[in-house]
Amino acid sequence: MSRAAASGYYVEPTLLVEVNDAMNIAQQDVLGPVLAVIAHGGGDAVGRIANDSTCGLSGSVFSALPERAMGIAGCIRAGSMSVNGSVCYDADAPYGGYEASGIGRQNGIRRLRLAHRGQVLGRT
Repeated sequence: MSRAAASGYYVEPTLLVEVNDAMNIAQQDVLGPVLAVIAHGGGDAVGRIANDSTCGLSGSVFSALPERAMGIAGCIRAGSMSVNGSVCYDADAPYGGYEASGIGRQNGIRRLRLAHRGQVLGRT
């Protein structure tokens, strides 16, 4: 075991199987190399399981049918979703989560307008 791992500063990439949506791991944001797999019956069950959480920072959908995956991703309440890969963030793209994962968005044109203070100066 490495020194970092022994000190508790490192988590091995972890795959959790046989998870159900009532388990803590399915109800919390996990910021690390951890993947919880929940079996489903397909169809509407996917969105129901994904949205049955108090968190919603980000998520991913993987499928051999990209159009189907896009439809499923659009039904999931999460701040960012990826389909068959990763998400690239641009400075003008809003970022934030749903429910316990955050209220509101940071970045993006709308956020910049909220933070902008206009001022008129005159000189004679």
